[in-house]
Amino acid sequence: DKNEGENTLHSGKTGLSNCIFNPLPVVQNKDAISLLLRYVPALGNRNLPGKTSFTVTYTISNHDNSLYVTLNGIADKKTIISLTNHAYFTLGEPNLEKISMKLPSKEFIETRETDLIPLREREMLPCLDFSSTKRILKDIDDPYLKNHKSNGIDHCYKLDGNKLSIESLKYKMEIETDFKYCQIYTDNYEDGVKMIGTEDTHYRGVAIEPQDSILVRELTEKNTPYQRYILYKFFEK
Repeated sequence: DKNEGENTLHSGKTGLSNCIFNPLPVVQNKDAISLLLRYVPALGNRNLPGKTSFTVTYTISNHDNSLYVTLNGIADKKTIISLTNHAYFTLGEPNLEKISMKLPSKEFIETRETDLIPLREREMLPCLDFSSTKRILKDIDDPYLKNHKSNGIDHCYKLDGNKLSIESLKYKMEIETDFKYCQIYTDNYEDGVKMIGTEDTHYRGVAIEPQDSILVRELTEKNTPYQRYILYKFFEK
């Protein structure tokens, strides 16, 4: 679907975020409780080759404050599968004003100013650099960000290692993943939507989206499982 000008965003108008996944019975033992959800499109892969079935599993540990997410897909033809989790985080704050982030990365994927199409990997800019812990909104008014269609941080980072973190005054969240890249989006556009607990209309949360490369789309072979994981750990400071 062309749902972003001439381009496709988030799998089109009826992307996976708008589809109903069917839950399997909850699995529980002394270590964890897990929920597996499955979705098989009735009409195939929407102009992509093959028919792909998707599953996502959420596992909560009984031993710490962690959530383990696995993202899976398998298709009957060679095709594109590229999944992520698009949750927003505030760690108990009404907005991003007091949220800091640490994201080890030396390169990000530069996008076209007019429509955010990915162009190339380039060396990190100071306004996007979170290699040391920094308030997320510290450089949000930098001209490079404000003069771009992103209107703030909406950039894909090439990860150094497999971990990043954010923290508020009271809580910290660590993320571990086997994805090699991570999109960071700071809710940059005022949309008039009123969220519970805040009168803000933008910068209300940060979306942290570990993902595959957006420059080189690797194809998944026929009947070959696609699987990635994201582990969230939560701490009280």
